[in-house]
Amino acid sequence: MKKAFSLFEVIFTTVIASIITISSIYYLKDIVSLNKSNLENEIKNINIINTKMFFERNNENLLSKTSFSNNSLYYENSLLMENVNDFSITQNEKYYEIKLNLQNQNINWIISK
Repeated sequence: MKKAFSLFEVIFTTVIASIITISSIYYLKDIVSLNKSNLENEIKNINIINTKMFFERNNENLLSKTSFSNNSLYYENSLLMENVNDFSITQNEKYYEIKLNLQNQNINWIISK
């Protein structure tokens, strides 16, 4: 009788440990995929901020130095940003107005001269 009870305890403990291990693995998988998604979003946001800072720093003759083709934004024929759906720039006496459309995101910037 005592051996049968010990065998039951071992089987029960193994089942519980397996359930906990499987649950932990699924939880970690969800955390990793969420972190990967957050990282990709933050990299996109950093690229957007860097582009704005670049425009603010290099604000002379933006209209003539900036071009858009093949869903990419160029500054003096050097790649500045990819995956741009639409781009427009208008010049005023005191500022440039830049409009970007990036994958479900519309961005409007005012860059002073």
